[in-house]
Amino acid sequence: MTVETQHHHKWYISDGSAIFQVENKLYKVHAALLANVSVMLQEMFAMPSGTEHSCEGTRDDRPIVLHPPVTSQKLDYLLEWFYRAFDFSIEALDAILELAAFLQIEAARTFALKELNARAVSPAWRLLLGQRHHIPGWIPAAFRTLIDQIDEFVTLDEYQELGMLNVHVLHQTLTRIQSHRLAVAYNPPVVQHHLSCINHGECRKAWETAWLGGFARHYLHPESPSPPAVVLRKLEVAAIPKVNREC
Repeated sequence: MTVETQHHHKWYISDGSAIFQVENKLYKVHAALLANVSVMLQEMFAMPSGTEHSCEGTRDDRPIVLHPPVTSQKLDYLLEWFYRAFDFSIEALDAILELAAFLQIEAARTFALKELNARAVSPAWRLLLGQRHHIPGWIPAAFRTLIDQIDEFVTLDEYQELGMLNVHVLHQTLTRIQSHRLAVAYNPPVVQHHLSCINHGECRKAWETAWLGGFARHYLHPESPSPPAVVLRKLEVAAIPKVNREC
């Protein structure tokens, strides 16, 4: 069945020279200008006349048909960038990055990355965009932030965007970290008794009591847990009864 096409309300430009069809919309844009920024389009427009596809893009009934990942909405965003629009949403910059890779438009990728770097993008989106668009520098920092403060930073929509695999990895990591924290909290370090320690058993027991009642309690506090280094410093300077300070 033939799809009925229509001119795009904004991007069917009267003095354009190349006609594209995306979904049911026709776009007429400036081929020479686009070829200057896109390696793929440059090669497409350089096709010799007389070939099977050489007349494509010259008439409404012979448009250059673009298929996914190109969609009408994504192409709209890319053309907004190309014709110097401003104030792009995260969704628009995401689409620009995708089509920049597909159409080999390095300038569009550079622009989108610069815009995103200048914004307070949530850790969930930064992780997702880093994976989706091969931005390795974003991924570790975003992942660490999510692990540290996942309940604060991740909304339901972001959970859905991240996808099952990312959510699974995050929660597996959180589970392992929590297991490790519990093991640290409830297994006091073994006391290395100094020669001056005259009662090893009493010293060890007092140290374990101080660890469980001091370090573990602050380290695992449900509302304001203290970093391990902070609690350890407090234990180092505290005078713990029956614990030899040299141990």
